[in-house]
Amino acid sequence: MKYEITYLDLDHTLLEFESAEENALRLLFNDYDRKLTEGECELYKEISEKWWDLLDTGRCKKDEILVGRFREYFDRLNVKENPDVASQRYLELLSEQGITIAGAIDFLEEMRDRGQRMAAITNGVEFVQLRRIEIAGLSVYLDFVVTSERAGFTKPHPGIFHYASELSGIPIDKSVYIGDSLKTDWAGAKNAGMPFILLDLFAKEPSNNGVQVARSYEELLELLF
Repeated sequence: MKYEITYLDLDHTLLEFESAEENALRLLFNDYDRKLTEGECELYKEISEKWWDLLDTGRCKKDEILVGRFREYFDRLNVKENPDVASQRYLELLSEQGITIAGAIDFLEEMRDRGQRMAAITNGVEFVQLRRIEIAGLSVYLDFVVTSERAGFTKPHPGIFHYASELSGIPIDKSVYIGDSLKTDWAGAKNAGMPFILLDLFAKEPSNNGVQVARSYEELLELLF
């Protein structure tokens, strides 16, 4: 076994996010008796990604992005609803979307069968992620979950990785982090001095020299053992 513990990102690594996001958004607008078009859903995703980028680069706090994205979205659609209320309702709806990526459970089962300790590190909203983990049945595989709220740091800040290391009692260099983003996951692990494997299941990231890449869970297992 190469590593004493494997830390895993959640969205796009174990949990399916795009459909979860769209389901929650459409349910929110059901409250307003409005059916969103595909274009309106795509607009929300673009706006939300822009606001999350502000968080990832340290230019905005999480509370600001959660409401700010809805304020901008409602302005673009000319929706006369309260963005603060909408944001909270959306998060509640999102928390019920525990959809795993195909093959994720089989991967976790194999990891557990091989005696590998696992935990999660996520920038997502704590109550949302914990509920999604529970619904998806991931809790039985994870020793613990570190959220940016719990750690007090957001990826790519190294503090969130050091916090996880303190919880596990395992040194950084005997751990590995698995994630789907070079900007937050790889950069954060690198900042902390933690080995990293990019899990690029959806071919989102370009090839990068020096970064280990797995394109499937099967490839990931080969790199881990």
